[in-house]
Amino acid sequence: MIDKKQLFTIFIGLVFTINAKAETILVNKTCTFTDAIHAANNDEIVGGCSAGNGSDLIVFVEADQVLSVNQGLHNSLLQHNVKVAYPSIDSAVTIEGNGLHIQADTRTENFRVMDMIGSLGERLILRNLTISGGDDGSGIGSGLFVFGGRLTLENVRFTENRGALLLLEVLDVEINHVLIDNNWTDSSSPFSAGLESKGSDLVIKNSSIVNNHVRFDGTDFKMSPSHAAGGIGLSMSFPATIVNSTISGNTAITGGGLVIKENSNNLTGTTGNLPGIKLEIIHTTISNNSALFGGGVVVFESAIPVSFSHTLIAGNISDQSLGSELWVADGVVLFMDDFNVIKNHHLSPNVIAALGDSDLISNQTSSQIVMPLTQLQGLSAHPLPIESDAIDSGSTSCFTANDQLHQLRPADGNKDGTAQCDSGSIEFVDLIYTSGFENTP
Repeated sequence: MIDKKQLFTIFIGLVFTINAKAETILVNKTCTFTDAIHAANNDEIVGGCSAGNGSDLIVFVEADQVLSVNQGLHNSLLQHNVKVAYPSIDSAVTIEGNGLHIQADTRTENFRVMDMIGSLGERLILRNLTISGGDDGSGIGSGLFVFGGRLTLENVRFTENRGALLLLEVLDVEINHVLIDNNWTDSSSPFSAGLESKGSDLVIKNSSIVNNHVRFDGTDFKMSPSHAAGGIGLSMSFPATIVNSTISGNTAITGGGLVIKENSNNLTGTTGNLPGIKLEIIHTTISNNSALFGGGVVVFESAIPVSFSHTLIAGNISDQSLGSELWVADGVVLFMDDFNVIKNHHLSPNVIAALGDSDLISNQTSSQIVMPLTQLQGLSAHPLPIESDAIDSGSTSCFTANDQLHQLRPADGNKDGTAQCDSGSIEFVDLIYTSGFENTP
């Protein structure tokens, strides 16, 4: 069997081959992460780090490092008077964390953990790392703020940050196998506690956005697009796809799980008139979110159509009985009729009007439709209980060949001899789940 050290050695060999025309900068005892970023930004030798050269690769040699930071020693290139733990990235760079945990302590000073300002062809890639504890004082991407350029996140976790992730006009964003959990913001912030994407072309897959919270007191509020979402906020109507993902346990004033709202005043370009451009939510489970208004999903405005396919929305709560599961405003072009399962619980009239013959309004209880949030393969997800309305509720042709846990789709969950896609992020398999982990049958 190949152990973890051997796998990392193989990985290093591969990236050296793939990045032959770039520089690989090794973070070790003589090269700090701060100096490595400077070397990549400026293509020069800094401290014990080799000089960058074009699109660089920064690799943490030691596995599972913990970098504890309690000061923002660098000025952000994105905002005046905002401190960052590490230098702002302004060139194309891949950071291979090798299990890295950047642990910020902001009890004595507010600062952001990382940010990037990128040009058209520059991509920031983060792999295999955790960012926690960031607090810039206002919740503006305290874990990571990216403006412009391109972004890829793979096997990354953002946890316990004040406003974890902010993406502003990022041309191409790929988020794969990412956990955004237990982040927070307050009621004065316009940006989501978990992920806020404004004018960015976004794909989220195989990811979990769970237990993020907007902190507020009382109930004396009105439903408003100015409120921060708990889990995900999407605005400025660029195409976005959320697939094979879980949005659960998030709380807010308006829109606990997901909020879609149009806000193009500051957008430098638009795709609103291009054919085929959509906001798509596919094979996604949205459950156990709560808000005063619109517990699960709220769609205020969108210049491009909003589409739901093979998606499971159940068990969300709205204190004001307004769109507990899904609320959509007048004028939004809404595509349903594609094997969605939605609990019959305070749906807005526009949602009911858009539902088609292939969709199912379920009268099952929430616990009959989805099991509690469970830790599976480093993510959080909702397995389906036996006899859930979501089992085999879809077509025989799924959007993806695998579910969020990389199980094959479709599976014949109801044992009727025909394999059909389940609605939601996880395909039903006859397994026993114990203590939050998957066991054998």
